[in-house]
Amino acid sequence: MSYNRSNYPAVMKNLPDVIKNRAINILNTILTEHDEIEERYAITISINKAKEWVREHVLVENKGPNKNKYYVVHRKDGWAVKTKTSMVSYHYRTKIKAVKTAKKLAKENHAKLIIEDSKGTIQVTHYYN
Repeated sequence: MSYNRSNYPAVMKNLPDVIKNRAINILNTILTEHDEIEERYAITISINKAKEWVREHVLVENKGPNKNKYYVVHRKDGWAVKTKTSMVSYHYRTKIKAVKTAKKLAKENHAKLIIEDSKGTIQVTHYYN
């Protein structure tokens, strides 16, 4: 089966268009070139490869999400949300509240969100475009 922008696997429904379109292309290629692979695995692979491609080719060009970055970092007295150039934009006692604010800001500004653990190690990175 060949997929397109109006006919694609349901699991791709909520993906951003740039990722969805790339995943559809990759999926069609996998299904054409590897008839022995199960479709459900091909779908998973195509989505992961599309996300990876977007991170490497779209987000790195200093446009959109990679241009703006928000960080959730640990402080002595709680958690902070900051940008790369700011000291601290918001301060919270709990990490949950800091992450909630940071996600909202990152979504509104089509930015990258980097969440650190209490030791300063990057725990999670999200891209919102």
